[in-house]
Amino acid sequence: MEGSVKRISYRIDDAEFGGELPPGLLENEEETYMILASCTYMLNSITDLLKRKRVPFHNPYRSGDPKWNPMVNPGKRVSSYLAGKDEGRLWTGVEAYQWAEVLKAKGVFRSRMRTEFLERCDFAGADEILEKDIRACFEESVADRVLKRDIGVLRECRKIGVPGSWDYALDIIEREGEIPEPRLIVGTIHSVKGGEADNVYLFPDLSPSGFLDYTGANSDRVYRLFYVGMTRAKKNLYLCQQNQPRAVLWI
Repeated sequence: MEGSVKRISYRIDDAEFGGELPPGLLENEEETYMILASCTYMLNSITDLLKRKRVPFHNPYRSGDPKWNPMVNPGKRVSSYLAGKDEGRLWTGVEAYQWAEVLKAKGVFRSRMRTEFLERCDFAGADEILEKDIRACFEESVADRVLKRDIGVLRECRKIGVPGSWDYALDIIEREGEIPEPRLIVGTIHSVKGGEADNVYLFPDLSPSGFLDYTGANSDRVYRLFYVGMTRAKKNLYLCQQNQPRAVLWI
């Protein structure tokens, strides 16, 4: 397969101060993309910008890390909330418990009925809960919205402190009409070892300790690391510009 290696002027600071994503990112709807750096902290401005711009991303090779997978926790709850909608059924107890437990009590459930509803869900298990359970436990206006699968309920009625990037995830799900499978992977080079994408954006920056390795006896270790990063590209490799001239691998 033909491919290319291109040097681009994009730097880490362009995300933080310029508010711009790498050129050409996600422009081909049929292709996958990766953004890679040698250290996690170098990608903070990138992930913050992706969230602000509501761009779906993940790291399937570090699926348990919410930093790289900000849609996972909200996505699971939304998925359980939407379960059964297309089949015209209500939720199983397991499904209902998943989304109901993130909702606050006041103004959502009838007096002292939040715990009662969760207990009913727990008791139902794999069996379907009934509409009367919803009507009996939720405030009337909320019950109507819940039965219509109004996603706004998860946005407006959620408890404070529920982990996850909820506004980011809900905005994307409402825009897409479903929970999308991200075409963009973000992570450290180490985190994606063994993975591939059609297009890879690679930052050459090094941490202070990495720079010491590069200029000392352990330079091979650094070259091997970036070899792994470069070979993640199946089609196009974009070598970004260094952010800190004194802490960069010249590739």
